[in-house]
Amino acid sequence: MSWYSFILLSVPEAFILALFLFILFRINVRDNTQHLILFAVIYGGFTFLLSVYFDTSYKPFLTFTMFILLMLLLFRFKPVQSLLLGLSAFVTLGLMELFLTLILIHVFPINLNYAEILSDPWTRILFSYITALIPLLLLTMLLHKLRLKIDLFALISK
Repeated sequence: MSWYSFILLSVPEAFILALFLFILFRINVRDNTQHLILFAVIYGGFTFLLSVYFDTSYKPFLTFTMFILLMLLLFRFKPVQSLLLGLSAFVTLGLMELFLTLILIHVFPINLNYAEILSDPWTRILFSYITALIPLLLLTMLLHKLRLKIDLFALISK
């Protein structure tokens, strides 16, 4: 993975994912803007380094753990809230990539070979933007516009 993947893929993905969660769970974005940017840089850097230097099956567990730890440390959420945010993030991102990849396969007559996608950094970045980043950003904007939110703090306190 090339160094520019950190700037073009890892950091935006972390930022948009955290922004989506904040909008979805009624967490104030304006009060946490600096922490969101710091989260995106740290978490994006962590996932980038894992992609470059580690080729193990522990990567999903390590990224999930780091996500929860950063939510605990940077935003001072309770452990249960951080766990719910982490689960929501991973489920949302996974389902979005899965469904949009399947839609791409059926709509366009392309033969998706993941080895080819992962081998070329620009193809990987483009594919990630098409299947995850742009749709997640559009979903975030839609949630914000429609004011569809889940009150995470009230949900946990009950």
